[in-house]
Amino acid sequence: MPSVISFHLDVEDGSGFSTSMAPLFHGFLHERFSPGFAAKMHETGLHPFTQCITIENGERFWKVSALNDEAECEIVAALDGLTEVTLKNKRLTLSAQKVGIFTKSYDELFTENYLCETKSRYVKLAFTSPTAFKSSGRYINMPSAPLILNSLVRKYDEFSESTEVGSDELFEQIARNTEITAYNLRSCAFSLEGVKIPTFRGTVTIRAGGSQTFVNFVNMLADFAEFSGCGIKTALGMGSITHIRNEARHIE
Repeated sequence: MPSVISFHLDVEDGSGFSTSMAPLFHGFLHERFSPGFAAKMHETGLHPFTQCITIENGERFWKVSALNDEAECEIVAALDGLTEVTLKNKRLTLSAQKVGIFTKSYDELFTENYLCETKSRYVKLAFTSPTAFKSSGRYINMPSAPLILNSLVRKYDEFSESTEVGSDELFEQIARNTEITAYNLRSCAFSLEGVKIPTFRGTVTIRAGGSQTFVNFVNMLADFAEFSGCGIKTALGMGSITHIRNEARHIE
């Protein structure tokens, strides 16, 4: 069951803290996993969780999401009663206060988008941590609607235990019936093990054409994105997304 736990971090000015420290939080989290789960993550390379650092109105937050039941149990156990985070490589200890936990099943994502109401053709997404894609060995730091949505479809199918949605026909429909109609993006870099990955942050508005069923499906992916993130290295702090509801507008 997708879930997300958020912590407020007490960071003193001048500490040198930045969102690029997210990989260190990944290391901290791994150390708190059970040995079996941690070993499984190393062996498979498939991470059923994401985590990132975000800054909102000057306040720092650590967000950790689980994408299946096993990861949810591990993360809840790992972070139960957490009051501080120690980043050994930086010799920095931060006070952490849990501000909320939110869960939603894959079945709920489906029913809320297919059965409850007609969804908007315009979907606005905010990329709140550095985001990039990779294709043919190259990093891509300029998004397109298919890059975003195809990434979300693959993540959904990797971790959903009740439904599978991806198909060649669906990817063709995404390519044919979606486009970015508005954006406010900036390029940035994400440092990882001495390598600066070219990335982007900001907002995009995607228009979904085609049938209302397809439109509702795109909205479901936008809701799922708040748990899964998008693109590469989401377990290390990249690709965090917020679905900005009721603000998407068409620009002629």
